[in-house]
Amino acid sequence: MTREVPTEKQVVLTRTLRHPPARVFEAWTRAEHLQGWLTPGPGTRLDATVDCREGGRLSLVFHDPDGTVNRVGGRYLVVRPPERLVFTWQWLSAAAPEGGERREVPLDAVDVETLVTVDFAARAGGTLLTITHQRFKTDAETERHGAGWTGALAQLPAYLDALRGEQPP
Repeated sequence: MTREVPTEKQVVLTRTLRHPPARVFEAWTRAEHLQGWLTPGPGTRLDATVDCREGGRLSLVFHDPDGTVNRVGGRYLVVRPPERLVFTWQWLSAAAPEGGERREVPLDAVDVETLVTVDFAARAGGTLLTITHQRFKTDAETERHGAGWTGALAQLPAYLDALRGEQPP
């Protein structure tokens, strides 16, 4: 059962990218692309399963450098190429490495289905990317997600450059 929570706790991040909206949108909608950049930082590996259509499912399994495995699930609510994605985001589990200390999903994230909206606005020479992640229960959960998205977005430009064999300016 998922609990309803107020929408006032949210993370909003914007980035200007030198790639067209269609390319940026593709990096968000194909598993092989998400696996190349959607982690909180270097050293974390992602296994993604994506059925990017309205009603389709999203499954993300993050493998942290210490061996911890975190699972996230969601479903796509809006898929409007190359302008907008809206999907749910719910932490499902956290498993410690073998022999390691057990780490649970933080209690403020259990059973909370949050909402992620990603807008891709065409700009001269690229895309204005805006991520809004909302419906957090606590400030701590909001801060954790802000840090995670910031880390992922730091990796996105270089990933997009590498896709087309480009060098950053």
